[in-house]
Amino acid sequence: MDPVLLLIVFLFFSVLSVMLVIDRKIFHGDVFSPGSIFVYFSFLSGFTLFWFSLSNASIERLVFDVVDGIYRDMGLVREAYLYTLLGIVATYIGIFVGGAVKHPYFNHVLDGIVGAGILEKNTKDVCRRGCFRTGMMIFLSGVFVYVYFIYQMGGLTDLWLNLNERVGRSAGLGYLQGFYTFSVFLGSLLIVYSCFRRRSFLVATLVILGAIFILASLGQRGPVAEYIFALIILYHYKVKTIRRILTFKKIFLCLLLLMFMVVSVQFRVPGSIEKYAAAPGELLVDVSNTFERHVIARFGRVERDIVVLKYFKDNELWYGASYSSLITAPLPRNIYEEKPPVDTGRYLLAMSKGEIIYPPIPVSDLPSSSWPDGNWAGYMNFHFPGFILAFFLSGLILGMVYQYMCYKRMTVGAVAFYAIFSWGGAPSVSPMGVVSIAISVAMLVFWCSVFRMVPPFMRKIGTLNNKGLEDANRLIK
Repeated sequence: MDPVLLLIVFLFFSVLSVMLVIDRKIFHGDVFSPGSIFVYFSFLSGFTLFWFSLSNASIERLVFDVVDGIYRDMGLVREAYLYTLLGIVATYIGIFVGGAVKHPYFNHVLDGIVGAGILEKNTKDVCRRGCFRTGMMIFLSGVFVYVYFIYQMGGLTDLWLNLNERVGRSAGLGYLQGFYTFSVFLGSLLIVYSCFRRRSFLVATLVILGAIFILASLGQRGPVAEYIFALIILYHYKVKTIRRILTFKKIFLCLLLLMFMVVSVQFRVPGSIEKYAAAPGELLVDVSNTFERHVIARFGRVERDIVVLKYFKDNELWYGASYSSLITAPLPRNIYEEKPPVDTGRYLLAMSKGEIIYPPIPVSDLPSSSWPDGNWAGYMNFHFPGFILAFFLSGLILGMVYQYMCYKRMTVGAVAFYAIFSWGGAPSVSPMGVVSIAISVAMLVFWCSVFRMVPPFMRKIGTLNNKGLEDANRLIK
């Protein structure tokens, strides 16, 4: 037990509690306002900090044992805790500026970029029938591209037997994966919304299960969790307002999702399918043995933060060099073999092994996996000012997207847009985060443009339901 870490954790949870109280007043009790969502995700990371502060043995196993010996310093851990606290404060200030302060110019600009279509006029919403047809068109397009993507990967069965080769096999197929992921995501949300309003629960269930299967078929946990989160946001704003977060059903859903995350990661090990098919009981044993690593450590990033803090005390800052990968990001890797990674977390993983990194570096010279750098990319390039600015911009973007959703009177497309940006607490402004934001906006623009071109009978516009209009008016006052 470390009393200094416990004190910082106490301050951490105290600050989050104050933020939640303030947020309820600013956003009129909306339990899924940007500030509230950010606090919820921050509580998860706070739990990891609390766990480490109680057990030095856990810090040894989950932090020091996975990095080079030069980073073995409890002083770095305490410093990382303080930076985490500063990061949440900077992010919440950004959320307040972006969500509570009116930005009519931004709303008009974003409306001009995205256009009409799914995000219709202020007092209009896609009618249920038109919404279903549009969603089905988008969803099926995603399914067709997904089938082609799996074919290019060598087939689903072969992929499942070699999940450890997923990253290598998907090289050069990133555009296809991004297209089908977003299309399945958005299309299914539109379908589910329409089915909820028409009380077609069987169809909604089948679509949800199909979307989850597609998103989970590559062995990834994040897209499935994000999709379920988006469904909850959609239900809250378009079907029935959620007043309470801590209920038995919601806790059960979280535990179910947590179990999925723990179990799915076991199948990334080569030969795992054959192993668990022959001895199913081994799965439970492995889950219990790796729970701390795949759950407790999953919600924190102390091991990454200490690497960043120590490395840039001894080495030069990058001064924007890692962001140069944004220039070559549109080029497929099979065309430009020396392409540096968009996922600059590969640099961070190499640094954790004791390597000296000066970006840009070709992907082939870096580890095949990564440690997402998130908003700490600001520190890696511009030290403390960059750190504060990155977290502030992250909150600012989330707050402004929320305000835009209210400006659009909570059309279903605007709600989906907000759900995508609010996942994880706030969008990252690392190079990978910037690309993710650009792809989400580009895909939404694409489908809105397609929607405008379909025959009028497929996109009839009706008046907004009373519930949505009432909530929108309340939140934009």
